[in-house]
Amino acid sequence: MEFILPPEFLDTNIDSLQFLIQTDGGWGTAPEIAVYNWNSADWASIEKPIMGLNGISEPALYVNDEGLVRFQISIENQDFRGGNCYYFGLGFKGRL
Repeated sequence: MEFILPPEFLDTNIDSLQFLIQTDGGWGTAPEIAVYNWNSADWASIEKPIMGLNGISEPALYVNDEGLVRFQISIENQDFRGGNCYYFGLGFKGRL
């Protein structure tokens, strides 16, 4: 999954990133989440993700020069029965 910052925010010094996880099915367990680290060219797991907002430390590692942020979502180890949807969002705070 990819998110792209709006062009007018590409010169922003990003202070924080928050990844939102929601569902319409009432599941209490969040899926496994990893975010792509552009410096190391590797995936970094978000430790103990929760339903709701998940803070991402060191946000500059995860936003490339074009404002792209990449995530991997995995539900392999969950009791997935289908029929419900996850919803994801990305928020950030920064200074121009």
